[in-house]
Amino acid sequence: MKAWWEILIGASMGGTASAHVAASIGADGLVVLSSSQAFQGLAVTADDLGLLSAPSLWIASRSDAATADVEAMHASANLPKTLHVYEGNAHGTYIFDTADGADLTQRMIDFLVSNVPPDR
Repeated sequence: MKAWWEILIGASMGGTASAHVAASIGADGLVVLSSSQAFQGLAVTADDLGLLSAPSLWIASRSDAATADVEAMHASANLPKTLHVYEGNAHGTYIFDTADGADLTQRMIDFLVSNVPPDR
């Protein structure tokens, strides 16, 4: 039995870094909110995402500039993976401040409970 689980969660540039690191270390799970594929010299490639074997949850807002990148990274990630796009233009953690905040919180909790159950 593992003593701990490596679940990386990041928003905006933190999501870019989390996706890059999750693939390289073999994380147990990944949650990305509103992240670009490249930011200030850090890039997440399709090859990086091809190494990701952990469950992943990809979140964006329809009118956010990062949504196309989130959708592209989700498309390149291995299964199991989930993509959810909210209406509006909230970016990163600002989604929590919208009417969708409670739904986002529950999606993240459900993802964690489903992929890292207490009895693992």
